[in-house]
Amino acid sequence: MSLEHAMWANTVLATGRIYAMVIMTGKETRMAMNSRSPKTKFGILDDEINFLAILLFFMMAIMSGIVTAFSG
Repeated sequence: MSLEHAMWANTVLATGRIYAMVIMTGKETRMAMNSRSPKTKFGILDDEINFLAILLFFMMAIMSGIVTAFSG
């Protein structure tokens, strides 16, 4: 057996027949590991910037409400 005799997942055989044996299945196979969605890296700075953006939005909304209330 060598790599020349391997048929990977989703392979389509154009002509002939094939007799196959599944060697290993499960979560640790190559296909299963590559099919997972990658983890996103989200740093502390991103969390802080998001928090500050939300805080500034609410502060601006409150200030505009106060200015509108006192203007007339």
